[in-house]
Amino acid sequence: MALFGVHGVHGVHGVHGVHGVHGVHGVHGVHGVLGATLSGEGDPLTATALTTTAEGTIGYWPGDASRNPPVGSPWENFARMQPDARTVRLRHEFAPYFPVDRQGAEQGVAILPGPAFADRLLRLTPPDKVQLVAQLAHVRTAADLRADRMAEIIVQQGDMLSFFSAQFYLHPERKKWTLQLLVAAYEAVIGPEMTLKLAFSLPRAVDFAPQAQPVIPTPSHSTYPSGHATEAFTFATVLALLDYVAKGSADPVAALLADLAPGPGAPPVVFLPFRLAARIAENRTVAGVHFPIDSLHGALLGLSVGLTFFARVWPTGANVPKWKAVAADHPDYFTFDYWRAALPQWRAAGGGTLAVPGSAAGTLLGDLWTAVRDEWT
Repeated sequence: MALFGVHGVHGVHGVHGVHGVHGVHGVHGVHGVLGATLSGEGDPLTATALTTTAEGTIGYWPGDASRNPPVGSPWENFARMQPDARTVRLRHEFAPYFPVDRQGAEQGVAILPGPAFADRLLRLTPPDKVQLVAQLAHVRTAADLRADRMAEIIVQQGDMLSFFSAQFYLHPERKKWTLQLLVAAYEAVIGPEMTLKLAFSLPRAVDFAPQAQPVIPTPSHSTYPSGHATEAFTFATVLALLDYVAKGSADPVAALLADLAPGPGAPPVVFLPFRLAARIAENRTVAGVHFPIDSLHGALLGLSVGLTFFARVWPTGANVPKWKAVAADHPDYFTFDYWRAALPQWRAAGGGTLAVPGSAAGTLLGDLWTAVRDEWT
């Protein structure tokens, strides 16, 4: 069994081809590391061999039982499920947290709705076509990096986790439940990500200028927000928070937000997963399929969902910031430092925090958290 990224381009479960049925952007190799079946699904040769073997070995069976299978606890039963079935079950836990709505006057799309439109986790105002055209110059400049970044661009079409594993050692024998958590995080963010894309439906660089000459196939959905930026920053956020847990933090969400605040203080190693996520996002501009603003706001979407997702699993829950970002405010090229410098403005515009309840002991999320925590502490 290959370790990462073996399930094709953008296919969560791999067998469904390009942009697979189980996730338009895919979980970038996550489902490939959660385990292998004993034989191919629906393999006719194996089925025939099992049939003839049974006929030659079991003799006559009248239909009686010879075993008494145990009835496990809810967690034991969950742990026995196939990875894709576990993922579907976990998706049910997070679906209520990330619906999307829209206020036409503000051109904002909000997640985690409250009683008023302002009481949202995230509000985004997208770029207009004039702003996107102005960013074509950034796309042109970024193209100069193609020779250096080509291997990354190609691999990252369908595999991000190999890169995060280089920082966090995400071997399935060591981090089985962490990988399951990352699958669930992906499933939590892909819904709002694709709903936002449909709501905005903005053109790609090649729609404006054939000279953009993308070096990989341009996806058919909206350029904004960037799915790769969204997903990479979701992974970076969850993994960074788990690293805080490993270091004994009593409030990982507050600790991460403090370290992400502009200025000195946090050691550079804290930012490694975010610099990686930013490079993955930037590579999409280098490839010619995204504008910098797509990644800037996609990264914020990934951070906001990642924080909320983690707070829901963390036993005590957490207060997560509300964010509001306007594309016209940030016309420059996307980098991690540029994104980080904008966080205080977006947080101030969001106005306050939202209380996210944690996972209770003895519940599915509580038991999952215990399994994940034991892999890190």
